[in-house]
Amino acid sequence: MIDAFRTTDRHEFLPGVDLEAAYKEDAVPIKHDQDGEMISCISAPSIVATQLEQLGAQPGDTVLEAGGRMCRR
Repeated sequence: MIDAFRTTDRHEFLPGVDLEAAYKEDAVPIKHDQDGEMISCISAPSIVATQLEQLGAQPGDTVLEAGGRMCRR
């Protein structure tokens, strides 16, 4: 799994986000309401890694994260 983090370009999944923000160890806001409050974000890399480990994801699995929860197929 660590290879996926090293070889996947995170910024490709964050259009419009600058490179520094895309690679920080932090959640990245991707949607705001009309008042500017964040209503959606991409989870921090360490959170995603922890979730994948807990899920038991294996090479070739398809994984969906939604609302802070993951499922695999």
